[in-house]
Formats: sequence, C-alpha cells, structure tokens
Amino acid sequence: MLLSDRSKQALSFGLKPADAWLVILGFAFFTAACLLLRFGQLVNYGFPAGAFLVAAYLYRKYPILYFSFALWMWFLCSWVRRLVDFQIGWVNPSPVLLTPLLVAFIAILGLCINLPKIIKQGGVPFLLSGASVIYGFGIGILSLPANTVILNFLGWFTPILLGLHLYIHWQRFPEFKKTIYTTFLWGTFVVGVYGVIQYFVAPEWDKVWLNNMIYQLGIVTFGNPEPLEIRVFSTMHSPQALGGMLMPGLLLLLTNKSKFKFLAMVAGYLSFLLSSARSAWLSWLVGLLSYAGFLKLKFQLRLILSLLIATLLLMPLITIEPFSTVISPRLETLSNVKEDNSFQDRVSMFNLLLSRALTSVVGDGLGGAADIGNDNGLLTLLFSLGWIGSVPYLAGVISAFIRLFKSSSISTDLFVGSCLAIALGSFSQITMNVVTSGFIAVALWVFLGAGMAAVKYQKSQQSMFFR
Repeated sequence: MLLSDRSKQALSFGLKPADAWLVILGFAFFTAACLLLRFGQLVNYGFPAGAFLVAAYLYRKYPILYFSFALWMWFLCSWVRRLVDFQIGWVNPSPVLLTPLLVAFIAILGLCINLPKIIKQGGVPFLLSGASVIYGFGIGILSLPANTVILNFLGWFTPILLGLHLYIHWQRFPEFKKTIYTTFLWGTFVVGVYGVIQYFVAPEWDKVWLNNMIYQLGIVTFGNPEPLEIRVFSTMHSPQALGGMLMPGLLLLLTNKSKFKFLAMVAGYLSFLLSSARSAWLSWLVGLLSYAGFLKLKFQLRLILSLLIATLLLMPLITIEPFSTVISPRLETLSNVKEDNSFQDRVSMFNLLLSRALTSVVGDGLGGAADIGNDNGLLTLLFSLGWIGSVPYLAGVISAFIRLFKSSSISTDLFVGSCLAIALGSFSQITMNVVTSGFIAVALWVFLGAGMAAVKYQKSQQSMFFR
C-alpha cells in the first residue's frame, strides 16, 4: 500500500490529492499523445467522453477540484476542437464542444440531492432562473428540433449549475476561494500567452478554422487567417468569449497576492486588447468602477496600486507596433459611436426586433432565437422564454445581486467585492451579447454563486463567534 501511494505521488508529480491528479494528468497525456500520433478521430469522441468520466470521479470525491476542472474545460475545449479539425477535417457541430457542457451538467446531482436544503438555505435565485430554463426547454421541444433544444438547454442550464455547486458547498468557501484565484490566475496566463502567440504566428489549426468560419459559415468578423491580422480569440471560440473569460480573470488579478500575477496581467491584457471585444472592455470598466466603489479607502488604494503597476507594464507595449495600429483605432470607436457602423447596425436591428420581442408572452423556446440575427442578450431572452420565462429568470439574477448588495462584506472583503463586480460586469453586456449561455453566463453565475457562498460562510462564522 505504501509503494502504491509513493507511485501515485511520483506519477502525479507531487500534486495532491495524488489519485485525483493522476486521473487528470492521465486524461491530459492521453489526449496529447493521440493528437501527436494524429489520432484526431479518437480525440473527437474520446475527449468529451474522457472528460465526463474524469469529472464524474472528481465530483464524487473532490468537489473543489471538479469545479476547477470544469472551468479548464471551458478555457480549452475550443482549442482542442481546432486541433482535431486540423487533423480530420471540418466537423460542425463538433462533439468536442460538448465537453464543458457535459462536465458541468454532472453538478445536477447536487441539485437533485440537496433540493430541500437549497430552498431552506436561500438558494432560491438559482431555482428561479433554473426553472425558467426548464420552461424554455419544454416550450422548445414542442416545435423545434430536439438536438437544437437540448444543446441550448445545456448551454443555459450548466452555468447556473456551476454557480449552485459553489453555493451548495458554502461550508468549504475558503478552499473554493483559493481555487478560484488559482484557476483564473493560471487560466489568464495560459489563455493570454496563447492569444499573443496566435496574433504573431497564426498557427495552422487556427488559420484552417478561420477559413472554415469564413467560407463555410460566412463569419468574417474574426479577421484574416494571417499573422498580425487575426482578431485574437486565443483558446476560446470567439473574441467575445475570450473577453468574457479574461474580464473576470483580470479583475481578480488586481487583488491576487501571487507574485506571478503581473506576468499574467501583461499576457492577459494584451490578448484582451487584441481581441477588439469592445463589449468585454466596457464590462471590465463597469466591473472595475463598481469594485472600487464598493471598497473602503485602504482597499481602494491597493486596487489602484495594482492597476497602476499593470498600466506601467503595458503602456510601452501597446503604444508600439504592431499593437498600436490594432488597439488604438478600436479604442477610439468607444468615444465616437455615431461613426461606428457595427454599433449602428446593432442599434437598428435592436429597434427593429424590440416590438416583436415585447409581445412574446410564451416565447419560442430554447433555440427559438437563432433566426433573429442579433447578439442582443435581452432580445434572446425574450424570444426564447417570453415574458412567462424571462421574468422569473431575471428575478433570480436580480435577487442574487440584491443578496450581495445588502451584505456588509462587499466593502470589507476583497473577494466578495470582486464577485459582485465581476457579476455586474458580465450582466452589463445583456444588450450587447448573450449573457444566458456561454462563458459570459459562466462568469455571471459562478461569481454570483461564489459571492453568495462567501456571505453565507461569513454569517455562519459570526454566529458561531457570538454564541
């Protein structure tokens, strides 16, 4: 038995718990070996299946590590998909993209097992929004293709499940807090570095994928498949998804105590700016201003100091070629929206569809908004769920926000303040992007769940102290 434990420690490179990391690293090495040996067809189905099995094991034994693994699947699965497509040809829809949805859906076990406790302990915001998504599934399955409805259901429901997973395990909040900081620190670094490499090198798998996006789907907004001409999307599936992932990571880095954080900041902010995702930039600004507004003076000074150091590190880079020719014109459009054709087109489409959306009482069901040709999250919500489903969904989100706003912790606890700021920043994109599915929804619900778990944990500690 002792020899077995030592073997596990060696094979897991000393990471603990050894058996959990042995499973994770085994999955990673298997995937890498298959790709190196050009067994892309095996990865196409083996990656989502293997990730699901790994996640099921982690969920049962190590719920904190399960949560981190789930986030990494969101960070990396689109990149794995491009590597697979590079070997076996364009596959759309790709089975690989199911990976983060399948991994996160495992958390439904916590909902089923703990439903009475969730209701009793204040988890109603998750239940309200989750019930709305189930309603949208029921409406959609009556008239839309089943595969479309199921995929949309997973995309809408799994972010709520991840947030609820944090809230269910509120007693272990300090461990989850550490995991969130660590996961987003390394996630921001990895995704940021790859984004810069992508911009300068344009790896062949990214170029092939971009060509397919242009010629197969007619999507031309990601730039040209050439070095210095790509609108960076890094390991994610779009610049907006990249922005949705980096925004929380960059805000968390401002108060992260790791000595490594400034290196992660430089890589993250460069990719963030090279994505040209203006809605993500604005959401970062909303998050930053609200974060600073929540905190007491001494914490505000710490925040400003971190931001100042990051600015000093970044300014010499973004003001030189080839960064300046990409970043500066895009930043200028934020102050001159009247001459921004993309913004004007979005406004025109919104005005055209708004009256129709406002009369949608029952809704078309999940997947029913696919034909509106607009990324507006509010329109997507109304078309998909109608007023019957949209009201409780928004009520769930707003009640979670109110719970955090009413907590005194937002001014004294840097993490609680960051959770509320990130959730506000993510939700602020609702008129520019879909915030009910994809990584923006993950950020929204994860940080609502983390913030609510933190508040509940702190109240529990206070009540024990005064007994």
